[in-house]
Amino acid sequence: MVEQCLLNSKEFWGEYIIPSISRDDPAFKDQNYWRGRIWGPMNFLVYEGLKRYGFDEVAHEFARKSVALFMKEWIEEGHYHENYNAVTGDGDDVPNSDPYYSWGALLALIGVYKFIDIEAWGGLRFGALGVSEEMILKNLQIQGHRYSVTLSPKLTRVSRDGNVFFEASRNVVVRNYEKNLYSVCLDIKGEGRTTIKICEFDPKAKVALYIDGEKREELVSDETGVVEFAVDLEKLEPGYGKHVCLKTLRYLNR
Repeated sequence: MVEQCLLNSKEFWGEYIIPSISRDDPAFKDQNYWRGRIWGPMNFLVYEGLKRYGFDEVAHEFARKSVALFMKEWIEEGHYHENYNAVTGDGDDVPNSDPYYSWGALLALIGVYKFIDIEAWGGLRFGALGVSEEMILKNLQIQGHRYSVTLSPKLTRVSRDGNVFFEASRNVVVRNYEKNLYSVCLDIKGEGRTTIKICEFDPKAKVALYIDGEKREELVSDETGVVEFAVDLEKLEPGYGKHVCLKTLRYLNR
């Protein structure tokens, strides 16, 4: 459905996305309310669906286009609208599209969630695939902590309360990132050999690395608590990639 319909420029894809009905529908040319216009809530729900099913490269481009639509009107006119023309990107071309309508800002929120958010089933999700330039998000409040994220073609870095706890040597998507007293587990997707650094352990801690349930090696954290390892990643669409767990040997020997 994603390839056949969403990414089809005759139906829903284009410079401005996504129209409320297909571009080849006879009512699309009306561009009035639900006859073809773009709505923030619909974009937000489609974006969430793309992420949850693991269409990460499509989700990245979807987020980029949604933010561009919001920023076009914000920069040119200093406001945002209830809905938008799917041909021109205008929000104030019809009288029944209210300005400063709260859900119009969901288009911008998609851009924030592209960097980092909470998974519906627990754990953090962060990162993006298809990143072509450096992008930085600073001081997003999540569950009592401040998170900052840097994304680029050769870097994914995430900090919590000013301290970097995750770093990868390329753009990756991480899901279900969860830390407890004795372990850190996550799902990670990317492409090619990737170096990962996770700073969540005591200094000089002995840690076992598991990938997809199989124990690969035993590691020792450095004096700052960082564990470093490399993993071969595959960019599978849709999909969540490899499941990685780091478990302290103190826990394993209990």
